[in-house]
Amino acid sequence: MRSLFTLLSIFVITFTSFAQVPSDMDNIKMEIQNRIEKSTGKPFSSFQAEAVDGVSYSQSNLIGKITIINFWFELCAPCVAELDALNKLYNTFAANPKFQFISFSVDAPELARESIKRYNLLYPVISISHEECYRLNCNLGFPTTIIVDERGNMVFIKPGGHIEKQAVEEDIDKIARIIQENINK
Repeated sequence: MRSLFTLLSIFVITFTSFAQVPSDMDNIKMEIQNRIEKSTGKPFSSFQAEAVDGVSYSQSNLIGKITIINFWFELCAPCVAELDALNKLYNTFAANPKFQFISFSVDAPELARESIKRYNLLYPVISISHEECYRLNCNLGFPTTIIVDERGNMVFIKPGGHIEKQAVEEDIDKIARIIQENINK
């Protein structure tokens, strides 16, 4: 009887100890969610930069259009896994005058140009520093996709990505629905 009580006590102590302590991953997820909630509805940060094709962009370019902004770099496997689906997304809305797509990459301009050719990227790519990328993407890492409404406010923020094609397509389909909803407003 005593050994049964001891085993039961050990089980209860062990179970409650693990159940009450949040893991590091839980803390990271909570921090990411807090950043998203804090940023959603706020204006996209001011910026001024030149795409690798020479066209200048700034925050004022975001006003009056639904803008998808993607943050990526070539050595990021989930970033590269999204590129085909992002091209399809771009093609879906490119003819709509209420839509635009820009991307920011931490890759140097030469590498960004090579990536544009290699992956047949159809949308503008702006090469900026790591620090500037993190400032603009709410310190959410790579890839991050943000949808900005016609007033310049962030209405959707999605950090992270997948490398499995089906999961990538599901993420991009969700983004397409949000874009369509905002265009129809």
